[in-house]
Amino acid sequence: MILNYLKTLGMSILIILIGTIFITIFNYFNIVGNNFIKILSLILPLIALGYAGFKLGKLSSKHGYLEGIKIGVIFVILITIINLIFNDINWYNVIYYFLIIVSAVLGSMIGINKKKV
Repeated sequence: MILNYLKTLGMSILIILIGTIFITIFNYFNIVGNNFIKILSLILPLIALGYAGFKLGKLSSKHGYLEGIKIGVIFVILITIINLIFNDINWYNVIYYFLIIVSAVLGSMIGINKKKV
């Protein structure tokens, strides 16, 4: 089961990195506006963790929301450690971390309902 967590967490981090590369290219060539770039950079981790929760939900047998909470909390702990090293934590970050956990929970709840029987 730990291998499943590592795979889905690695896949979500890979999605975030690839998305960040595209956002950087869009910003460098000034293809889209700054507000759109800010929105994309906020939505990208939510989509990635929603996908990770979906994959874990499909693999679990019951209680999909717990799988989403687990992967969401693991990701938030990793990001919090990185954020403590480079920045400080404010209330906006706490609200954003809560949204990341909710996104993972919703993804896992959808994933467990889409599981093939």
